[in-house]
Amino acid sequence: MFVSRASEVLRSAFLLCLISLITACGGAGGGGTDTDGDKVAGSVDSDNDGVADQFDARPDDPSVSRVVVKLVDGDGDGEPDDSITYFYNPFNDTVTAETDAGRDGTVDRRTIYLYNGDQKVTYIEDDTDADGNPDDIRRYAYDDQGRITSETSDYDADGTDDYAVTYTYEQAEGYFLKTESRDSDGSGVIDFVVEREYRSDAMEILLTESYDYENDGTLDSVTRYEYNGQNDVLREELDSDNDGVADYAADYLYDTENRLTEIRQDYSADGEVEYTTFHEYNDGGLLALKYTQQTGETSRTGVKEYSYDSAGNLTRETEDSDGDGEALKVTTYGYDAQNVLTRITVDNDNDGNLSSVQEYNCWQDVELESYDYDDDGNTDYEVEILEVDGSVLSDEETGCSS
Repeated sequence: MFVSRASEVLRSAFLLCLISLITACGGAGGGGTDTDGDKVAGSVDSDNDGVADQFDARPDDPSVSRVVVKLVDGDGDGEPDDSITYFYNPFNDTVTAETDAGRDGTVDRRTIYLYNGDQKVTYIEDDTDADGNPDDIRRYAYDDQGRITSETSDYDADGTDDYAVTYTYEQAEGYFLKTESRDSDGSGVIDFVVEREYRSDAMEILLTESYDYENDGTLDSVTRYEYNGQNDVLREELDSDNDGVADYAADYLYDTENRLTEIRQDYSADGEVEYTTFHEYNDGGLLALKYTQQTGETSRTGVKEYSYDSAGNLTRETEDSDGDGEALKVTTYGYDAQNVLTRITVDNDNDGNLSSVQEYNCWQDVELESYDYDDDGNTDYEVEILEVDGSVLSDEETGCSS
């Protein structure tokens, strides 16, 4: 594995800040330097508890990689319990994640991710106890079109794959076939096969999906899809036992503006619709209401209502699963002046206590996550993510100020 000297310098200096906060890092707030005198890392201990909780690394050498820190407050007491530090090399093809459980300055877990030139992961090595010996290894391969061709998992890193999947692609006139073959126990014998037939055009529309659950050469279930000229699905049929007769069918209806208005579900495919899901739109053409009704009934279930701001951004979503008129779940969305998503909140029982909060920076990276599992109004678990050095794009390039 190749890691540049600059990346190693940054890693060493930053870990020194985390572990000791001594003179090289400026004590409770200062900057560390490498042997050439360039600043590579700094830290701030805002509550003077001896543990850094803010970081700053703006190295003078632009080839030094990016560093991101995730602080985990596992008990919601406002104090981080664990930290995970992500080191990116200058070529963006290697990421190393180091976990410090207890934030005592000791790396307790180390995971390495390798990427190809298309930024697709090719290798994951997990050393769960940071003893230098990998405990779990995953590998991924792709063809020259960027399509995945294989994935393997060696759960105990003993050199023998415990799970393997291969993907093959067969081109034919008007369509191509993607076959997924699984060896679920590492025996070398394929025990599960999925075939997906796509239309071979720019849209790559899924036409059929077939399953052979035991790889005995006989398809066990087949799902077929039909589309209109706008590539919208018109009908879905499932033949669950592959006897040539559909066991489930759904028809999709659209209005003159090509917006989905109804999904009619026939659970026995006998021509009798049991349930219909309706979609209604506001004057701006945005989805405003969705609900399901059983044929012959007036009551509604699965009711969802959507609200938007003047720019057309979704701001609020309510869910009334039993259709009694009382929202059981409320999700809100916040945006900045550039209409970039900055915040999502979820209230799972609409009692005013937020069940989860996610905050994003203007690059759409999650900066803060918090959860209230027991709905008592107090945070039970929180994760904060800090950017330690400059991102790939500068603030000036993105118009982003974080």
